[in-house]
Amino acid sequence: MLTDTDSEGARGVEAVKEHGGTVIVQDPETDEFHGMPTATVRTARWTTFCRWPPSPPPSPT
Repeated sequence: MLTDTDSEGARGVEAVKEHGGTVIVQDPETDEFHGMPTATVRTARWTTFCRWPPSPPPSPT
């Protein structure tokens, strides 16, 4: 897990991917601090994208 309030974590993303790791980036719109997820998205090296908190499951009918 990488966390930061600026773009420094994006360098960590590069290292993770260079070693075959998986990068899940939080949607910048759902993050209190947009800097790192935005920088990570710009690297185009992420594996998957998520919203946090996740959407609730549908209500049973």
